[in-house]
Amino acid sequence: MRGALRTLTVAWLLGLALGSGASAHAALPPLDPTLKATLGAVVPDPEPESLTRDTHYWICNEDALELFEPHVRGLGGALVGVGTDQNFIFAGWARSELLVLMDFDQAIGDLHRVYAAAFTRADSPEAFVALWSKEGSAALRDNVAAMYPDPATSKRAQRALKAARGAVERRLRKTMRHMKRAGVSTFLDDADQYAHVRSLFTTGRVSIHRGDLTKQGTLRALGQALKQGNQVVRVYYPSNAEQYFDYLPEYRDNVRGLPRDAKSVVIRTLGWGKIYGRADATYHYNVQALDNFALWLDDPRIKHAGRLLRYRTPGAVEGFSTLDQRPGPDAKAAPRRKEADGPDDSHDDAPRPPASP
Repeated sequence: MRGALRTLTVAWLLGLALGSGASAHAALPPLDPTLKATLGAVVPDPEPESLTRDTHYWICNEDALELFEPHVRGLGGALVGVGTDQNFIFAGWARSELLVLMDFDQAIGDLHRVYAAAFTRADSPEAFVALWSKEGSAALRDNVAAMYPDPATSKRAQRALKAARGAVERRLRKTMRHMKRAGVSTFLDDADQYAHVRSLFTTGRVSIHRGDLTKQGTLRALGQALKQGNQVVRVYYPSNAEQYFDYLPEYRDNVRGLPRDAKSVVIRTLGWGKIYGRADATYHYNVQALDNFALWLDDPRIKHAGRLLRYRTPGAVEGFSTLDQRPGPDAKAAPRRKEADGPDDSHDDAPRPPASP
């Protein structure tokens, strides 16, 4: 009985998605065709020889994203981010006008094409979530097939849908419960935010790329394309990727090459909770002006994110910090946490404690 009721509910929601063509939200205008073509021509970086832990990270596992909301709210501009579902949350909060999604795992780009099919089909948050249910997945498969006539692209997207569907549905529902408790709305429960994120897809304002943050390739080219198109990156989100590499010259140049202004921010997480404090089970959350980050990247002594976060300003919430100081002799390191005492200290150069990206 319960299963039948769920199926009827999903069918009703999908019927709404198909039947209501209008939204109260005024859609964004289509992306400039020249910029769209330039972004589309960016060459992907080579696929990595291996993945972290040989795993596709289909869903975000950062569970205190609401800490970023006040710092990205209404920023507009472009959002450049790695990962999956969290980027749509940020885009709804920031009212982003262009969403550039980049990940070195080809399968994540394939999943984003499934997201595009879901956003295109569903007119409401409820219908969007229903598409990811077991009962709604047939409709989503049909839309993927309709959107991607190229056999190779369609096959990869369908494979991603089959592998990730259950995890995505659970993540979306978990996010709704968590954000309700936190008192923060997202595209999953706010019709206006959903309409905005959806319009990014329906107006061609989402650009999907396979790229490596540390290579002189995709991210550098994206920065150049955005600059030529008079775009400003207001949100740069590397997730926790920075804990896996040193600040090599290529990464420094890639970040400095992103067009920015005084409102631009970088929002990051790091799995070094023992050192900096955790806001959830795994991660520390940090916000920094992108201009400020560029200054620190000019300092060769800042070899990686562990050294950079030494100069954070701890926030009122455990596991959250900002980084406002400028580099130089007057910069003061934050007090060491008692948990951090001992040799495993990312304030210096060596350690890379394991954590999921």
